[in-house]
Amino acid sequence: MRKNTASQTIGGQMVTASDGSVFTGAVTAYVTVDAGTQAIGSVGSGVCTHEGNGYHTYAPAQAETNGDLLGFTFIGTGAVPATVQVFTTGNLLLDVNDEVDTGISDFWTTPGTLVDLVWDEVNTTGAHNVNNSTGKQLREGTASIVISSDTCQATGQTTTNVRLAASENSTDNVYRHKRIVIVAGTNVGFDAIVSSYAGTGKDCTITPAFPAACDNTSEYEIVGAIVHTATSALGYQNGSVWIDTVGGVAGTELYVNGTADNPVDSIADAKTIADMLNIKVFHTLPGSSYTLATTFDSYEFIGAVYTIALGGQSIVGAKIVGATLSGTFTDTNAIWEDCIINAVTGPGITMRRCFFNEVTLTNNGTAGWFLNDCRSRVAGTGSPNFDFGAAVGASGLSVRDYSGGIEIENMATGDTASIEGQGAITINANCTAGTLARRGNWDYNDNASGAVTVVPDDESAGIAAIEVDTDNIQTRIPAALVSGRMSSDMVAISGDTTAADNLEEGATGLVPLTVNDAGASTTAFICSSSEATDDHFNGRIVTFTTGALAGQSTDITDYTGATKTLTVTALTEAPANGVGFVIS
Repeated sequence: MRKNTASQTIGGQMVTASDGSVFTGAVTAYVTVDAGTQAIGSVGSGVCTHEGNGYHTYAPAQAETNGDLLGFTFIGTGAVPATVQVFTTGNLLLDVNDEVDTGISDFWTTPGTLVDLVWDEVNTTGAHNVNNSTGKQLREGTASIVISSDTCQATGQTTTNVRLAASENSTDNVYRHKRIVIVAGTNVGFDAIVSSYAGTGKDCTITPAFPAACDNTSEYEIVGAIVHTATSALGYQNGSVWIDTVGGVAGTELYVNGTADNPVDSIADAKTIADMLNIKVFHTLPGSSYTLATTFDSYEFIGAVYTIALGGQSIVGAKIVGATLSGTFTDTNAIWEDCIINAVTGPGITMRRCFFNEVTLTNNGTAGWFLNDCRSRVAGTGSPNFDFGAAVGASGLSVRDYSGGIEIENMATGDTASIEGQGAITINANCTAGTLARRGNWDYNDNASGAVTVVPDDESAGIAAIEVDTDNIQTRIPAALVSGRMSSDMVAISGDTTAADNLEEGATGLVPLTVNDAGASTTAFICSSSEATDDHFNGRIVTFTTGALAGQSTDITDYTGATKTLTVTALTEAPANGVGFVIS
């Protein structure tokens, strides 16, 4: 309803109080202006006109509309009262028509003039900054919308600096990352990106450079496109927001911060950028460290030699690669790969190719933990611990292709573990029940005295039997040693001790020697004997053991002690120097 204006009508729907039917009886209107005292309508004592089907109208006087909030209450005997509230508005055409003439003709008689004034209104930050308004949308519009246009100043121009009109916006960097297009005069047809803007001198630093310096013939347009091609050479490389908490910078400006060549210095800024661009991957540079402070479901963290504190956050469906991890996480179905694991607590996780320090991995749920191709990182006899968690309910630990030590804690009824690989398994004394399936080559230490049921599927039983046999041999071997060597005395041959004695005597008479004669003949050769008595070996037999004569025997007919020469019955060929033989 128009404010302070006569000849207007207001209406209300009336119903009968007893049965809810339409009320067609007499109705009187009462008027309340701006929460003042209610009064009966001044026109015809407030008598209303029944228009039909219970709808009654009242035509208020001009004075009864002179307020911002008007209330019209309709009363009829036997009817449910009805109140209609309205806010008033000014009469634009009348207000404009009554405007003092300032060189513009009467708006009412020449409405085109009003349209021209609206169309030519300067679109500025201060006067046109209401969210979702047409003015703001035009000012912050797309590449086809011109934010500002004018003619460059005559001086202060270079190929990389454009000095805008003196009337331009004085706020620094208000045109930063916008596009300036020269539409007439010097440099017409060229455009560039505004990398910075100094409001005091109206100076735009641009890239790339114009062919020549602009002047006061150069007409420009500032285009409202947010363009950042000059600020990042690499962009969000590999579909990632880049983080460097050591050398990065703060900020969340899209296509400027978080790029491969301008990483942000915090996970908070990185997530803000990622969410605005619908990016789900963070690439972290070496040496960085940060704590998760919000939910990171379905995000991926990649990098090397960086640290994440999990911060008690949800990481459902997340993937973390190459980090050193610690802290508490919630929910399940996350994957950690190639990570170094410090003390962590959570309801279940999948780990691949991870390394464990001498810390405790604590379970606080029933989803189960899966460790594939993981290793202990502990030097010496220490080991990482897996704590099933006190009274959290039945849960599982599945370890595949593991190497190193591992200690199991707080295993209880319903808990199950399957450990495959090699190393040492220790059952802590605080374990009270549960089942452990063991596969591979393990040193097993049970400090819970059999409370945990062990199902071996390895060579442990066979190894234990070998150990028993080895221990048994160790107790018997010393009795068989003589001067540290195994005794090989022969006391009988086929049960005959005399035969053994005779064999001993015969073996004593064997003399092993070698030929020491490069000029040996088939009937005489010098040998290696030290015997100096002539004829000492006469009548005995020579049997060759090596060389071409190996296995051939002949008798000794003479021995010369001074020269060590044996004379024998002719051999088939002369023995070679150095071959061996036995005199028997």
